[in-house]
Amino acid sequence: MKRFEYSQPKSAEDVFQYLNNDSIIKAGGIDILDLMKEGLTEPKRLVNIRNIAELNYVQENNDGSVSIGPTITLAYLSENEIVKKHFPSLSSSAGLVASPQIRNSATLGGNLCQRPRCWYFRSNDFNCSRKGGEECFALLGENKYHAILGNDSGCAIVHPSATAVSLLALNASLKISDGKNTKIVSIEEFYVSPEKDITRETILNENELIMEVIIPIESKGLKNHYIKLKEK
Repeated sequence: MKRFEYSQPKSAEDVFQYLNNDSIIKAGGIDILDLMKEGLTEPKRLVNIRNIAELNYVQENNDGSVSIGPTITLAYLSENEIVKKHFPSLSSSAGLVASPQIRNSATLGGNLCQRPRCWYFRSNDFNCSRKGGEECFALLGENKYHAILGNDSGCAIVHPSATAVSLLALNASLKISDGKNTKIVSIEEFYVSPEKDITRETILNENELIMEVIIPIESKGLKNHYIKLKEK
């Protein structure tokens, strides 16, 4: 792992002055530290937003919608009474991620932005199509946990985020800012399919930050649940 700067802004507004010169956001750090150890990313600066209080909340708004800050941990999200009452699918999906240790560190924003867990993508031994190569090694290789459908794009990844599945069903939106401009996009618009750009997963730019996840009031009336199939 190469040397890097480590910045800790005090507020959400301060974050954006550090998001330049090849910087990467760190919250829980579960995925980004893995990527750095594996040599898949070598940022010059890590910007730690974990301790910014204004990004850590779950609240019901005046219009009945529910807003969730990006640095909420998956453990807290799974046990929050507002989430459990109105969005049991989101509570379940957050509560079934990995292990208790990881859920107590991993954040909602990080879970939404994590990169694929494909072992070919994660290995320096394979220059796969997602890393700019010419071949998806999973198509004819070890692909037990890869996508069954939609593989004609040249990449057989499955989406790594459990919470994204629930938020998609709940018609959630994301508030994204670059410090000057703010936009709200649907969770569906946030993700980039391999057909559009095989080298990236989201529309998030290097100088942008997810400020908030918004679930509309209409979704409170939906019957929703999340079931995860796993090997014993």
